[in-house]
Amino acid sequence: MDVTKDLLPNMAYSERRVVVAPGKAATVQIHGSFRDGACVFWSKSPRIESGVCQVNQDNAELSVINQGLGSWVIDQGEDLGTWSAETWIDPRIVDAPSDMMVLQQHAVLQDAEGTYTLVDILNENRKAGDVPEELHRVIEEYNDVFAVSDTELTQTNLVTHDIDAGRHPPIRQKTGPVPHGIRAEVDTMLRDQKKCD
Repeated sequence: MDVTKDLLPNMAYSERRVVVAPGKAATVQIHGSFRDGACVFWSKSPRIESGVCQVNQDNAELSVINQGLGSWVIDQGEDLGTWSAETWIDPRIVDAPSDMMVLQQHAVLQDAEGTYTLVDILNENRKAGDVPEELHRVIEEYNDVFAVSDTELTQTNLVTHDIDAGRHPPIRQKTGPVPHGIRAEVDTMLRDQKKCD
């Protein structure tokens, strides 16, 4: 069977037949007509993870693990997924915002625009009908204290505070034993903290 025949754009096919024994890992050669370089592979199979692959001359390698109890056969020419030119954001490398749903920073809305957006949101969520006129006036008067999006929540300095303990010494807690399972991790954390100081 010739895998290169009738390739659909962006489709990824198995280059050759692979048999993966139970509990074992294997490398699958995948083939598809897509640009060279780092590309996102979107898997169609629940047994294969999506991720970033290095495509070189329409070929790439994909690591798979058979978590089943029987042998897993990937046939030559089997449709495994699709290629995409989307960007992949790895939160370990890129400083992603705290809310992963907000990957792009949106501009903070101006006063009137923010007020209308907030009133629309409240009207949609209210079961008792539209927002009463009195509440509408309060929203217009104090529109700078309401946040319409998650990014606006960090736009204030009103939550900054200091705790003055006076001359009272810091509270010291009695130390307890560190559980055996996390001793190495705690030891590493303490050493790293000493290096930073």
